[in-house]
Amino acid sequence: MSKDNKNLNPRSLFGIGLIVFAVLLFLSNIGIPLLGMILRHWPVLLIILGAVMLHHQKENPPASGRKYLPHGLIAAGIVFQLANLHVLSFGVGAILVPMALLFVGFHLVRPGSKNAQANPFGQGDIYEGELADDGETVTANTQSGDSDKAKIDVFTLLGGGHYSTRSQKLVGGNATAILGGVEIDIREADSQANTIELDVMAVMGGVEIKVPPHFSVSSNVLPILGGVTNTTTCLADKLGVPQKHLVINGLALMGGVEITN
Repeated sequence: MSKDNKNLNPRSLFGIGLIVFAVLLFLSNIGIPLLGMILRHWPVLLIILGAVMLHHQKENPPASGRKYLPHGLIAAGIVFQLANLHVLSFGVGAILVPMALLFVGFHLVRPGSKNAQANPFGQGDIYEGELADDGETVTANTQSGDSDKAKIDVFTLLGGGHYSTRSQKLVGGNATAILGGVEIDIREADSQANTIELDVMAVMGGVEIKVPPHFSVSSNVLPILGGVTNTTTCLADKLGVPQKHLVINGLALMGGVEITN
């Protein structure tokens, strides 16, 4: 993975958030009420987060399903902030519920919503089957071409499913499960690099990763009120194939990460 990708992975964002919150809490305890001011103007955080994600997208194009997420965060932040400043004469609840229903409605009726528009394996793979928010299996097959690479890019919220690929050009990626679960099956895949990295974050959810038998696995996942299990066995020597190395970084917050063959 590139340095740019590592700088904005879910684990780093969560860590930065904890550090910022700790500093603000400390300042509040010694009489500098920055935390209270920020909580009063919390929509600004949505605008900042959207701007950061938008800048990051210029260098690392996301899966199409997440392309407009930064714009949505910025728009929501502006509307909520205007409501907080009483420029708009209605409360946050009056905005949030219709916007949530509108988002769900557009997701259900948009063209191709039953076929994969959001590709969790980047530009090199194509979905076949249905989206995995109901537990259905989604298979990604690699396109031909030397430049095609499969980058895992999975985000689940209040849902989950099964994702698999047979790409021989894996380059790592990210997997996030919040209040849901996701299974990533790369047992039939391979990488041209000797070492690839996967950043995972499970928040009150679970991530299961099934790796090829010739991969050795190093787990650097931090469990907080959660758990991490790694039951993989590297059989590269027995199979007579080159050994590859998968490094899994991340966080399991009241959730779990399971790594198996």
